[in-house]
Amino acid sequence: MRTKAALWGAVAGVVLLTGCDGFMVPAGEGEQPTPAPTATRAAPGPSGIEVEPGPRPQATPAGPPSAAYTPPVCPYGVRAETGPINAAMGARATTITLTNCGSKPYTAHGHPSIQILDKDRKPFALTVRLRPSSRQSITLQPGESTTASLSWRMNNGSGMFLKIEPNPRHDSMTVPLDSADVSDGDTIELGMWGERPES
Repeated sequence: MRTKAALWGAVAGVVLLTGCDGFMVPAGEGEQPTPAPTATRAAPGPSGIEVEPGPRPQATPAGPPSAAYTPPVCPYGVRAETGPINAAMGARATTITLTNCGSKPYTAHGHPSIQILDKDRKPFALTVRLRPSSRQSITLQPGESTTASLSWRMNNGSGMFLKIEPNPRHDSMTVPLDSADVSDGDTIELGMWGERPES
């Protein structure tokens, strides 16, 4: 009798454990799992290296284009230039042309002041002999030009630039010179404005 009672007790325990649905569901089984947070894959960078996507760059509004600088055509009111160098029997000669490129008359007095410079724009130590003339000054109307003569004897050297002051206390201008063969200690003969070089 004790054995039957134990058997019926075990059966009753099983019925109680199965509940109304007839079977036991383990804890957590049958429930929908909470989805794990998904990571956004970064775009591959150069050589396969993944780079973190950063904020999108903001375009900066472009300002107005800067106007190109145009140097003044006639900054001194006059313009100086040199002519080709004439060579004959060891003698050298050229002309300095002065043009009134301004809007009012310009008077050139006497001789210009000059220096001959080397390729590094360093002046040669020269003796400048002023050629006498009866003309003391010349007035140029806008657009008019005048000349002064420049002559020397050939020597070993190379003057590449000519620095000119058309008048005393006038701003100097440096212009190219057609390779004047001068050296330190040479003597230069300089004519007055209004003269032409000797033939």
